Amino acid sequence: YNLVENNQPETLKKGSSETNTQDNSFNFLLFKDSYPFHHCPNDYDLIWLLGFIEGDGSFAYYKTSNFYSHSLVINQKHPQVLYKIKKILGFGSVKQYGSYYRYYTGKKEHIELVIHLCNGNLVLNKVNKRFDKFLSTYNLRPKTNTINSIPSKKEDHVDLNNPWISGFTDAEGCFSIINRKDREKFYLTYKIGNNNEPYIIQHLKKVFLGGSVYQKDNHFIFQAASQETLGVLISYFERFPLKTEKTIPYKRWKKLYYRQIDGKVRTGRALNRLDRLKKSLKKDELKIESTKWRSFK
Repeated sequence: YNLVENNQPETLKKGSSETNTQDNSFNFLLFKDSYPFHHCPNDYDLIWLLGFIEGDGSFAYYKTSNFYSHSLVINQKHPQVLYKIKKILGFGSVKQYGSYYRYYTGKKEHIELVIHLCNGNLVLNKVNKRFDKFLSTYNLRPKTNTINSIPSKKEDHVDLNNPWISGFTDAEGCFSIINRKDREKFYLTYKIGNNNEPYIIQHLKKVFLGGSVYQKDNHFIFQAASQETLGVLISYFERFPLKTEKTIPYKRWKKLYYRQIDGKVRTGRALNRLDRLKKSLKKDELKIESTKWRSFK
């Protein structure tokens, strides 16, 4: 990977804690006005879900003899997060297909809610393009009130004051360790990447006040490794927790971070505990990479 220099101007108020998600970032008014169930999802769950959909979701549609059919599809190796998504939205189904699980919703009234959720609230350019096609074909269905496309969000709506990055990390991120010869010493890194989306990856460098951006062909990766930047990351994820199985490696990674901050391990017993923790994180990292499901991309 080649290091990418970031010469874009600073557009984000670093570390600001005054942003109100209802006023300044994502707009769920049409979604909530159309929501038919008693308990409407809260904004933070919806923003997390948007980040996750942009990483792992699919706006699927196909044409039958008479009209288009539409669905939101999310495939995962483990079903727990899909049941959480079903609980957040209040609709859809989760089924197993061989070695993976799928969240699916295709009822017209539910698809209309998905459209109101995503319309104007998506960040990634490629996802916006797929959604625009999804919406335009939905408007061709008979007995459908036309839904106008709303201009998409820019990456500067992604900041430390909402859980979009948490959802995107659940889909695309990784908490890693690089061991050194000295048993007490190691490097911790956070990585997140995406194809053909340099602006959001570069934007994360500004959001987390550090880190580096690397490029290989059309794939861009943000990587954080300094204690200062990892500290900002931990503060963020404590405020906006992960919802997938990545919660487990994150907690181990966080423990190692604080061990690193504390300095030397003073006893052989403590060193053995440290070794076990490092091994567990390495196993978690390999397990997540080996089970990461990609479909409808």
